[in-house]
Amino acid sequence: MSPLITAGKLINSFAILLQTVVYYVANIALAVAIALVLIRFLADRYNLNPFGRLVYYARRPTEKWFYEIKGSQFYRPIKQALGFEPIWVMLLLAFVILFFLLRGLVDYTTTLLGGVGATLNYFGVGDTLLGGRALLGTVLLGIIYFLMAMMTILVIHSWFGIFDRAGYWAGRRIYPILLSFDPTGRIGPLIFILAFLLLSLVGSAVQRAFFL
Repeated sequence: MSPLITAGKLINSFAILLQTVVYYVANIALAVAIALVLIRFLADRYNLNPFGRLVYYARRPTEKWFYEIKGSQFYRPIKQALGFEPIWVMLLLAFVILFFLLRGLVDYTTTLLGGVGATLNYFGVGDTLLGGRALLGTVLLGIIYFLMAMMTILVIHSWFGIFDRAGYWAGRRIYPILLSFDPTGRIGPLIFILAFLLLSLVGSAVQRAFFL
């Protein structure tokens, strides 16, 4: 068997394993986060002893989450619009959004690995035409998913205060592009969303054109 085919199969197997592992880890992490928020809610609602072991360990990580949510640009407008304290709803919604954003990053990675594996398999069997097409598709997907990954990291950093270095690095490259289309910054978020959706559609089109 050609070494290229062997390498392609190993990469495909690794992509499947990575997606499976991350799926379970992400679900467990989401469940733990929601459980901590629920414990914190019950402790505040019923004035439970804040020095109890369970309440103490639930409060420690959630303090940062509260700080980030209350410091976000969405907190005050939502609170004024709803007329009640929205922190609990916003926390739960934030974790669900974070879950899907992180899953998206992993999906980009596994799709690219699948493209690399397909490219190696085609070249391994001597099909230069399909191998070249798969290679071109992989490069295009790499560019598209790199831009989408930067935008996703920027959103995660802006909303949740994590990925500081990556968020800063991505912001230095994304914000100038947005300002070139909208110097006032008034419709920057709309341009951001439309650009992300457009990249997603182009990525799907590339997959259909080069790999299906």
